[in-house]
Amino acid sequence: MPKTRSKPKFFPFFLNAEIHILGCRPSKAFEECSAVIKHRKTAELRGERSTEELSFATSIKLSESGNTDAARLLTEATTTTPTRASKILKTWITPKQEISSYSTEEAVAQIVSLNLTRAQYVQLRNGSREHGHDIYPPYYKVLEAKKQFYPRSISIPEQKCEVPLQNLLVETCRSIIK
Repeated sequence: MPKTRSKPKFFPFFLNAEIHILGCRPSKAFEECSAVIKHRKTAELRGERSTEELSFATSIKLSESGNTDAARLLTEATTTTPTRASKILKTWITPKQEISSYSTEEAVAQIVSLNLTRAQYVQLRNGSREHGHDIYPPYYKVLEAKKQFYPRSISIPEQKCEVPLQNLLVETCRSIIK
């Protein structure tokens, strides 16, 4: 036969009203308890109420505490189709692929390699933006980057364009290194 302690006759006034009789310890707040203790403390509530009642009560309590997004998510997961909760969980767990934008130098390289006109580049940029992906820099920034690739000492008289060969090689090397 297991030993049981008798109930203490005197409780100090400074202890909580809710006391664990066997150990004479004040009970912890629910938030501080482990998952096992929380499971034990909610067993009676879970046994008496249906899932619908508990989820509705939780949703209302979340709304009252100002957490409306969580309340809407709980309502969506529990009151719609049976597969809705698993779809929400799958979306939440699946990592989002981050879309990286083109740098201005990469955009210049695309324009040159695809031989795009200004109108074609702007149309390409606007098309991607309409689909929610702002990956191309504005054309004016592309032009600024393009000017950085021009040789420094270029002379353009009326009939011809002259660039010293050394400067052309230096600029080519600089753009390759970047």
